[in-house]
Amino acid sequence: MNRSQEHANSEGGGGIPRPQIEQRLLGSLIMWPEGLPAVCEGLTAAHFASAANRRIYCAVVSMHSTEEPIDLVTVRDELLREGDLRDVETSEYLVGLAEQAEQAFQSAVGTEGPYGPAGLRSDMIAEMRRYARLLRELGPVAD
Repeated sequence: MNRSQEHANSEGGGGIPRPQIEQRLLGSLIMWPEGLPAVCEGLTAAHFASAANRRIYCAVVSMHSTEEPIDLVTVRDELLREGDLRDVETSEYLVGLAEQAEQAFQSAVGTEGPYGPAGLRSDMIAEMRRYARLLRELGPVAD
């Protein structure tokens, strides 16, 4: 099976296809960047099968390391600045990532945003950790 088509079948993986795991994690990182340090240890761009998703992950990590604000607009601007927006399918792809993350989180937690209370923030970070763990378990993708 192609590494980009793998499914996370481990405990808690629910057979989620790799592309969906990547998209949910990236959308979560864009929507809730404060969770990045808690979830991304041991995760590299090589864990993302999609070239566009690798570029987005690198942009988010780079922006976080320089303490730049992270949201849909700033990530889009960073990708444009780096000349990497060409196959990210413009802003629509980023918005789709955020929407998918929001829907997955609502489904997992059984509630709707905004996510201010500490309990919901904890649940959100737990979901982000789960996606990161699943990608680590699937392993890096060979080019």
